[in-house]
Amino acid sequence: MSMSHTPTYSPPHLHLADLVSDGLPELNARYGAVLNDAQRHALRAIVGCRTGAFGERVLHCQNCDQFVHSPRSCGHRSCPTCQQHTVSAWLARQQAKLLPVGYFMVTFTLPAGLRPIALRHQRVVYDALFASAADTLKCFGANHRQLHADLGFCAVLHTHNRRLDYHPHLLVVIPGGGIDAARKQWRKLTGRYLFNGRQLGTGFRRVRDYGFLHANAKRLLTLLQIVLRVIIPPTSMRAARPFTCPLCHAPMVVRAFIAPSVRVT
Repeated sequence: MSMSHTPTYSPPHLHLADLVSDGLPELNARYGAVLNDAQRHALRAIVGCRTGAFGERVLHCQNCDQFVHSPRSCGHRSCPTCQQHTVSAWLARQQAKLLPVGYFMVTFTLPAGLRPIALRHQRVVYDALFASAADTLKCFGANHRQLHADLGFCAVLHTHNRRLDYHPHLLVVIPGGGIDAARKQWRKLTGRYLFNGRQLGTGFRRVRDYGFLHANAKRLLTLLQIVLRVIIPPTSMRAARPFTCPLCHAPMVVRAFIAPSVRVT
């Protein structure tokens, strides 16, 4: 009895740049009037990444004397093509700051009445949202009867909800305690909740660290390690993948940069 072999279906490899490039004319036709400059810039960057739109590198292999022209990346934070290394490095830095304590997450949502203003003045409104959330949490940490300590937290901006509606909100990750620098003590919270949500609501660039998690708070972070008796290892940065020769696979060096013929704005 013979059985016919059914070939395995392999879905095509889809890239965001291809989807954006195919749908950009229709997007501009239908929503061009409401797209802001930042959104237009992000779309152009994603489409032009590693296509030559941002110039080229001239690479040289010292082993076989081969020269290769390599298109440059766009470097835009929204581009999945070229920002994977940056994302991995950021995650490594955050993981290096993890403490042996419980964590909480707090959400700060921009009121619906302010969303039309935020859509037109994003930088100003987002800065104010970050600042007000940080001030509120710091105030609660300093005046809480159980804490009286300096909090550290990481705030991440989400501009849309799961249905892709414009819904700016901050997700704030907070260790369950704070550092009392004057007494050199770690003061922790007990219970299932960080603060009273109703009271917190009354007091009320895309990713920011505050308090002892801030990049410039190394002395305070060192004190925290001593108080908690933990060692936060230095972040081991993964090296970017080197350019390799397509003929002999030896490392290549950059000899020159060629500017784009048309400037992408």
